[in-house]
Amino acid sequence: MLNPEQFFELMSANDRLLAGLLIVREGELHNDELQAALALSDDGIRLTLDTLVSGGVLSVVDAGEPKKYGFDEELSVWAIEILRVLEIEYREHLHESLSRLAAFQKGSLANAG
Repeated sequence: MLNPEQFFELMSANDRLLAGLLIVREGELHNDELQAALALSDDGIRLTLDTLVSGGVLSVVDAGEPKKYGFDEELSVWAIEILRVLEIEYREHLHESLSRLAAFQKGSLANAG
């Protein structure tokens, strides 16, 4: 289980923080949704998600393709509550990522139909 120092160190990178804020707001997300929302390269999203998983913040909740990520079951409630508060404070900052996520999801639905 993460202690506060470990949690804050893991979340100190902007991409990792935004990934956590998106999941707290939207719920479980696929890696390609997070990649589109964060505008990261394949290597960038892989590094971000691998770091959050190995650190105990996220876990793979569906190992299909694409993988789906959510909060790790062992993540303390206080950590999720901190992200909820930050999501409110960062709402304006999240706007661009949420717009990219919505566009990606709309495109995915159009391609599936």
